[in-house]
Amino acid sequence: MQVIVLEKKWNLLALEGQPDHMCLIVSAPPAVAPAEIVKAVKGILVKRLLMRYPELTKKTCRGTL
Repeated sequence: MQVIVLEKKWNLLALEGQPDHMCLIVSAPPAVAPAEIVKAVKGILVKRLLMRYPELTKKTCRGTL
């Protein structure tokens, strides 16, 4: 998670994880919409998760999470 935020040059201020969800506080320039941050983080995390656990594609709709 930290790597993703650093690659985008955002600041990760807080990160809390639960088995079924994550909460993070990110500081980004005003030109970056919150939806863009969520889309970037989720997209990269899902891609990495499916690469590590390919069997998850069989349990999801169209191989997405």
